[in-house]
Amino acid sequence: MTQRFIPPTARWAAAVCLVATFAFACNKNTPIPSPTAPAPVDRITEDFTGSFGQLGVGFNTFTITLVGPTEITLVALAPLASLTVGMGVGTPVEGETTICGLIAQDSSVRVGDTFLVSDLVAGTYCVAVFDVGNVFPGVQIDYSLSVTHP
Repeated sequence: MTQRFIPPTARWAAAVCLVATFAFACNKNTPIPSPTAPAPVDRITEDFTGSFGQLGVGFNTFTITLVGPTEITLVALAPLASLTVGMGVGTPVEGETTICGLIAQDSSVRVGDTFLVSDLVAGTYCVAVFDVGNVFPGVQIDYSLSVTHP
């Protein structure tokens, strides 16, 4: 009987296949853990009102405790509901009661529009509603808005 020569790489390959087969067979009853979904974050909705005049601004402050998206919806304007205004979100200027340092804004907002700011960090913010040149002198515009955040 003649002996066959088996190269060392073939012996190693066979050994690896054998070990892999047994490893798979031993683990086939081990459950694979399912990824867990993050816990849902409670969302808070706050309603605000205010007013502004020609080239003026009204703003309100709110506090976010968790990182997440913030939605600001212009709910109503009076006496002219079809008016186009500006709206933005920012941080209140320390020591000032009428200044909101905007970090994002839109100058063509109408009633029913939602302004979305993604992933604000925890902190105090302000939302501003302002005239973009459409308010007549002596006219006061009343607004209401809704802010939804984590």
